[in-house]
Amino acid sequence: MAEVGLYVFGTSILWGQGHKKDNKIHSRIGAWLEKPGVRVRVRHYAHSGAVLKGGGGSGRGPLNGEIPDEWPSIATQIRNAPASTDKRVCILVDGGINDVGPFNIVNPLYPTGKLKARTRQACAIDALDVLMQLIRKYRVSEIYLLGYYQILSNRPRKLDLKRLFTVCQVCDIRDLPSDFVTRAVRNARNFWNESDRHLAGAARKAHREATKFGGSVTFVPSGFKASEGMFGSPTLLYKVLARDPKLAARRIPCSGAGQVFTVISRVRRTRTGKACSATSRI
Repeated sequence: MAEVGLYVFGTSILWGQGHKKDNKIHSRIGAWLEKPGVRVRVRHYAHSGAVLKGGGGSGRGPLNGEIPDEWPSIATQIRNAPASTDKRVCILVDGGINDVGPFNIVNPLYPTGKLKARTRQACAIDALDVLMQLIRKYRVSEIYLLGYYQILSNRPRKLDLKRLFTVCQVCDIRDLPSDFVTRAVRNARNFWNESDRHLAGAARKAHREATKFGGSVTFVPSGFKASEGMFGSPTLLYKVLARDPKLAARRIPCSGAGQVFTVISRVRRTRTGKACSATSRI
């Protein structure tokens, strides 16, 4: 029987934050890859909150994947993963959003120039380093780099944004300018556009190197529309203080890790191939 190795590295998007195992991206892709005479072996290392590089550990093992934590970084996930003996190796990876900071992305007070600079560092430079690490370790492999989405929809209500900023401590709402909705949406749109552009560029550069070994690197846009961001109608992302289907399951590991538990949930509606997640880190 032929075997396919499916390796998964990244953040809560590829962890599958809040989803049941069968609904997670890697589970669906693994099921799609399986055919008569083909067995898929999944090695899953993604977790909520992961940064691309750095992120010092706490001296203990990794936390529950639902708990946002920088460590292990995506680079560390790759180093810790075993080499593959499978004839075909498929790799799913995402990263960069936690290096920029989800709260920075939606913060109307965060400078646009600084947001663009951090996005370039993460999604053009650090993401390329991580891709090259993957190529060196898994030479004959198909690497798929996932893109992001516009976190906020184009027309959120002021009240909804104020609730979000207050619950998640994004910024002090007393400091908000009159055009804070426009500023917040602009930052969200800038991150989406800039991150996709830089990640696509990193994938093209890495692909040129991968082809020397018979491998490939492909950038995969999320497929989201701007209207499907947070507070959109319909939205594929999260609601504040909504009923979380994994509330009980998340509360226990958060308490055990000494983390403050905040109820932030996403709408449980999704489309095939679209990744949804919602945390202070993603």
